[in-house]
Amino acid sequence: DALFQNPLQAKGLGKNIERVKAGDEAGLYLSATEGEAGRTVTGKDIPATNGKEQKIHLEGGLKQNAEGVVISEGEGIIVKKGNTVSLQELYQVNHSIHSSPKRLFFDGTILIEGSVKGDVEIIGNDVIILGRLEQGNVYTKGDLLILGGIFGKRQSTVFAEGRILTYAITDAQVDAGGDIIVGQNIYNAKVNCRSKVKVNTKRGVIVGGSVDALKGVETCSFGGSFGVFAEASSGRDRFSPSKRRRVEAHTLQLMEQKGKLAEIHDKLLKNYGSVDAMPAERQDVFLNLQQRLLYLERELNFFETELSGTYTPLGEESTATIRVFDELYPPLKVAICKAEKEIVKKMQNVRICYDKKKKSLRIYQQPVSA
Repeated sequence: DALFQNPLQAKGLGKNIERVKAGDEAGLYLSATEGEAGRTVTGKDIPATNGKEQKIHLEGGLKQNAEGVVISEGEGIIVKKGNTVSLQELYQVNHSIHSSPKRLFFDGTILIEGSVKGDVEIIGNDVIILGRLEQGNVYTKGDLLILGGIFGKRQSTVFAEGRILTYAITDAQVDAGGDIIVGQNIYNAKVNCRSKVKVNTKRGVIVGGSVDALKGVETCSFGGSFGVFAEASSGRDRFSPSKRRRVEAHTLQLMEQKGKLAEIHDKLLKNYGSVDAMPAERQDVFLNLQQRLLYLERELNFFETELSGTYTPLGEESTATIRVFDELYPPLKVAICKAEKEIVKKMQNVRICYDKKKKSLRIYQQPVSA
C-alpha cells in the first residue's frame, strides 16, 4: 500500500527491503484508545472520542500472541494490503533481464531492480520492476508495480489480479482487477479494468487504443490533436472473461509441456531400468527432466487455484463516470454502458414536436398523437 501511495519509496528498495525469519517479531497490534479533547480555531471545545478498532487479518505464516505481538513463522517479507497483512517469500534479481531466463515463475513476491527486455515471461504473486518492461509478459495474482513504464512494442501482455501502478502504457494489452494508475500516458494500448483507470496527473493523456473500466476513467486529456482515434467505455466488466481466457491458455500450454517432458522421462526410465544404470550424460538429462517436471507441477498448481475462482462478469456499474479534466480531441468514442441503456429506455417514450406559434421545440415524456 505504501508504494502505491508514494512510488518514490521504491527507489533503493532492493537495498533497504527488510526480511524476517521464523520467530522474529514482525509487528505489534495496538488496541484503539481514547482521543484527546481539543478546541476549534473559534474557541469551541471538541470532546474526546474513542478510537475505532481496526480489524487486521493475518495470513501466510503470521500469528498474533496475547500481548498483540505479531510473530513470523517463516522467512520472507511483510506485505500489507488494506486490512490484510501477510508473509511472502521474496525472489530478488539485482540486475536487468534481457531475454534470459525466458520464463521466471515464483509463488511469492518478485523484485527486479532493473528492466525486463525481450521475450520474457514473469509469473508471481506480486511483481515489482524498478525499471521498464519492454516486450515482456507479466502475470500476477496480486499487485504489479513497474516504475519505468510498460512499452509493449505490440507484443506485451500484462495481467494483474490486483492493482497496477506504472509511469506509462504504450502499445501493450493490460488487464487488472484493481485500479490502474498511470503517471504520464496511455498510448495506443488495449486496457481492461474491473475498477478505475486513472491518468489524472497534469500531463495525463489517453491517445489511441481502447480503455474499458467498470467503475470509470479519469484523465487530464483524451484523444490526440493529430487525429488518432481513441475509445473509452465504463460500466461493464470486460476483465473477468479476459481472465478466464488467459488462465485457460496458460494451463493448456503448461499441460502440453508437462506431457512432452513426461514422455521423454518415462522413455529413459524404460530403456535403462533405473537412474544408476544410465550413462553419466543421460543421468544429467534425467535429473534435469525431473526438476523441470517438478517446476511445471508447481506452476500448474498456481494456475489451478485461479481456475477455481469465479469468472462471472460483475453487474453493470450505474455510478461509473468518464472524467476528462482538460481537453477532448476528436475523433473519439465514449460509452457508459448502464447510462446508455437508461437513456435509450427513456427516449423510447419521448416525442419532440415543433411549436409553430412559439417557434420552439417541446419535449413530451409520453407518446402524443400526430
